Amino acid sequence: MTNPVRWLFSINHKDTGTLYFIFGAIAGVMGTCFSVMIHMELARLGDQILGGNHQFYNILITGHTFFNDIFYGGSGNWSVPILIGAPVMAFPRLNNISFWLLPPSLLLLLSPTLVEMGNGIGWMVNPPLSGITSHSRGAVDSAISSPHLSGISSILRSTNFRTTISNMRGPGMTMHRSPLFVWSVLLTTFSILLSLLVLAMAITM
Repeated sequence: MTNPVRWLFSINHKDTGTLYFIFGAIAGVMGTCFSVMIHMELARLGDQILGGNHQFYNILITGHTFFNDIFYGGSGNWSVPILIGAPVMAFPRLNNISFWLLPPSLLLLLSPTLVEMGNGIGWMVNPPLSGITSHSRGAVDSAISSPHLSGISSILRSTNFRTTISNMRGPGMTMHRSPLFVWSVLLTTFSILLSLLVLAMAITM
């Protein structure tokens, strides 16, 4: 029988990658359900399955957007150390905490739907919809806390990947010999580090 403590405190990059895949699958199914409901509502003119509940439609839009932009898989955790000949990630415990920031982020994304009118703040928190005059302050605050937590997770993960690729390549594994997947992860980490802080400030304001 598998020891649950192993999955909770694991510093093995394969275990963490497996957790990312499982979590990504769950979040992906939820995001797909949101997308299907949106498309069923837009399939024809007039009110469809939502019965004219426009606020709930906005809630679906907000949830679907955050799922798409934030909750993605962890194939890099599985593949990068193997492809460059590294035994582990550069910061194994940082890799572990970067995953465990995501489940609270998911709860913060879903919980505002239970607070008063919900968090129907549109595609990436559109200002006309996110004002406190039309929404509960608690729902909006909880909704914007979700991308903050997942953004911290992405920054920690990107820092870990960048350090691992730069400093832990095996003997003879130069950057020119590294597979294209490793290069794609490395370039993605730079884009994440450059963009997420700006996104967090914009969402907060």
